[in-house]
Formats: sequence, C-alpha cells, structure tokens
Amino acid sequence: MRYAIWAAVSTERQAAEDKISLDDQETRCRQAANTRGWLETAGPFIVPGESRTIYINLRDAENAIPQLRKMLDAAQRGRFDVLVMYDYNRLRELLDPVSRTLAAYKVQIYSITQPVEPQTPETYSLYKTDSAWIMQSMAQIISKSQISDLRRKYEIGMPARVQKRGLPPIGIPFGYRKPPGRETDRAATPEPDPVTAPIVTAFKNLLLQGRTLSQIVKFALGTGIKPPRGKTWYPQTIRAMLRNPFYAGYVRWGLSKNVTDPRTNQRYRQRTKNPADVIKELGKHNPLWDDATHAKIIAELESRGNSYGEKRQNQLTRLLHCAACGQPLWMQHNGSRSEVGRSIWRCQTSTCTNRANIMASAALRQTAEHLAKIIKILSGDAQTEVLNEAETQLNNDADALPRSPEPEYNQLAELNKRRERLTDIYLAGGINKPEYMQRATEIDTLITHAENTIADLENAAASAQDRLKILHSLVGIADNIPAWLATEDTQTTNRLLRALIARIIVQGDTITKIELK
Repeated sequence: MRYAIWAAVSTERQAAEDKISLDDQETRCRQAANTRGWLETAGPFIVPGESRTIYINLRDAENAIPQLRKMLDAAQRGRFDVLVMYDYNRLRELLDPVSRTLAAYKVQIYSITQPVEPQTPETYSLYKTDSAWIMQSMAQIISKSQISDLRRKYEIGMPARVQKRGLPPIGIPFGYRKPPGRETDRAATPEPDPVTAPIVTAFKNLLLQGRTLSQIVKFALGTGIKPPRGKTWYPQTIRAMLRNPFYAGYVRWGLSKNVTDPRTNQRYRQRTKNPADVIKELGKHNPLWDDATHAKIIAELESRGNSYGEKRQNQLTRLLHCAACGQPLWMQHNGSRSEVGRSIWRCQTSTCTNRANIMASAALRQTAEHLAKIIKILSGDAQTEVLNEAETQLNNDADALPRSPEPEYNQLAELNKRRERLTDIYLAGGINKPEYMQRATEIDTLITHAENTIADLENAAASAQDRLKILHSLVGIADNIPAWLATEDTQTTNRLLRALIARIIVQGDTITKIELK
C-alpha cells in the first residue's frame, strides 16, 4: 500500500503552538502508516495557515492552496493509494469534494483518529466504502457544529467581556500590559506599561502642542520602540491610536470586523457606520487621560481633516470663517475667470443669510495686510489707526501667559507620598486588602487627574511660548508679509499661521478681523 501524508492548520499560530502542530501531525501519520507496512511514495503535502472553510468549489481551493493542487495531481498520476491525515478536520469543508475526486482516482483517505481500514488497491471499489463515507459525513457535520459553536461563543462572549467585565475584547492597546505574573490570564485588567505608556502620553502632548503627525512619527522613530503592528511607525498608526477612547478609560466592541469574500478569498475590514451598533463601556483599567483631553484630541484631529501633515494644502486652509454663521470657508474653483485657478473661498452653510465669498488672492492679500499691522504693534512701530482689538489681543497673549503648574507639581508629589505610605501600611498588616485596594484606587485617580492637569498647563504654556517666538520671528519681515505668504511653502505658512491665529473673520468679500489664539 503506497501512501502520502496530508497535514494542515488554519493559522500560523496553530502551526507553531497547537498541540496538533504540523510536525506532530506528520510524525503521527508516518508512524501509523509505517506500522501497517505502507510505503511513502509521494508528499508530504503540508498546508500552514490556510483556511479550508471558505471555498465554493474545489477549483477555487486548488488555485488558492498550491499543496492541494499538487496532491490531487499526484493522485491523478497514480503516485499513491492512500492519503493519510491526523483527522478529517484537516480538510474541513473540502473533505467531500476532495474525497470524491480522490475516489475517482482510486485513492482512499485514512484518518488515524477515525480509522476505517482501507481496501487493497487490487480490490478497491467505490461501492465498498460505505463505512468510510459515513465516517467522513459525520466528521463534516461535527466540524460544522464545532465552528458554529465557536462563532456563537465569540459573538456572545466578546460583547459581554466589554459590557459586563469592562475589559478590552481582543488584544491590549499599545501603552498597556497585563500585570506581571498574569500575562496569560484573560481576566486580568490591563495596566499602563512603564515603558510605552509615557510614549503614548508624549504623542498626545505633541499633538496638542500643534505638531503634525509626521513630526510625531519622527519622535516615535527616535524612541527606538517598535509600533504595535508592522515594522515602522506611520502617521495613520498614531492617528488611530490617539483616537482610541481606551486611553480615556473606555472599552469598545463592534467598531469593525474582518470579512472574507468567499468568491475571491480576499479579506478586508468592514467598518460599522451605525454608531448604535458599537458597544462602548467604562473600562476597569486606569486611563492615561480624561474625557476632556480625549475631546480635545478628537477636535484637533478633526480640524486637520485627513491630512497627515505632508499633503498639499491651500493657503489659509481651516483659518477663514464666515462672519454671519461662524462656519469655515471652503475652497472652490468656479470663481472669476480672471482669478488664477478661479480659486474662491465660500461659506457652504445653506441656511446662512449673508454668506462670505472672497477670492483666494484677495484673502491672501488682506490677511497679509492685517498680519503686518499686528506684527508692527509688537515692534512698537504701528500707527494709531491700526486695529486696537488686535493690539489688545496681542498684549494679552504676551503678558498673560498660562499660570505655572507648580501647585500641581506639589500636589502630585504629596499624592505619590500618600500612595507609598498606604502601601507600607498594607504590607505591615495595618489594613486589609479590600480597604487597601479601595483607597489605592482613589489616590491613583487623583494622581492621574494631577498628571493630566500638569500636562494641559505645560501644553498651554508651550503653545503660548511658540506663538510669541513666531511673532518675534516675523517682526523682521513685517513689510514683506505678502511676498512671504505668496512664496513660502504652504505647509510652513499654514503651520505658523495656525499657531498664531484662531480665526480669520470674513464678511462678504472682506476680512474684518483676525482673532489671535
């Protein structure tokens, strides 16, 4: 009796760690066949990390799984009489079409865990294999039942993990880890990782200080820490990370799911568009920042659109606002034919009764004029007719910097001492574990709040200092602002202007006011 071995697993993880690994399957099959005196004349055919449950027909499976095609070709050429496998699940839903195809080539299937002795090649007949067909049919029914059971548990268990237990459904976000000694405990509450959590906090601080995502990527690369997935950091990786409400103390389920097209075997992530389908609950873990900070992060990212800081932008993007309704103006290209590119900024609010409508060149020229006057105020070279409101704003910005976080530093130091004393009392047997855990949680919450307040004050101070530095740097070119706006790189001018300016107010076709930050 000539034989070939078939071994398969569905994922690479199973190939490496499963108790029925590929090596284990191959060894057991060869031992079983050699014990019976069979001769290995083809194969082995090893399939690592390929699903066998997604194919509509055998031809699609052959095209996707080269080992399957080679095995069937060898059977067709009469190179072996029996295909030996650990169990029928090694073929999953391909079992029926593969067994029928092999039967046409006078090849039988032998499962070492569901053994039905094969016929000799000389006496083999398709109509004498009732026992084998029955065993194979039952194996398929059991396999489908097991898969359905796993899917049911998954669809019920994952939402329950979020709703009832306050734990992340799958995986732990970057910046967190399971407590030491509980790495394999699925019920363990994640805790901030002392190595990576400060990096996530730094990402947040840099974003709120006005740094682009590309600049944050450079910072991430400089840390030498690998990203949560892949080999290098990308802007979209950091963007998705900062948008995750997990860092503000929440866990979610149902935001997306992986879908496989059975016709093409292409896998893609299907995003849920209905927010009502997403389960979001307060998690048991300690957050890195609070809800207010999360709202600031989302607002900052939304204000940047889908840009990662390196894409082409228009001059004054996200700065011009309609005086009538307060909404931002949008660039269009259906303005006057005399305008370069017919570029025009328009208010897009349908209910606005007096929409702003200004040519791009006029907006740039008027912005330069207003900005030049503001800069001259700083240098003490302004005339009395310049914008008094802008002068007041500038003086306030220069003289009323955000307060020092010194009180919060002192409070944080005191809280850390309290935390240490509490631990010492517990270890000395002064309080029981439940009381210790309750009081430790209360202090940890206060520590987190103090740290977030310090970070906000430091961000505000850094932003104010950056604005003053930019204003002082522009003093020398106060008379050349129009040329600077027209010739300097758009990314550079927009970044500097956004650091200085909150809004540029447009009434009709005229800029009436520049509001400084």
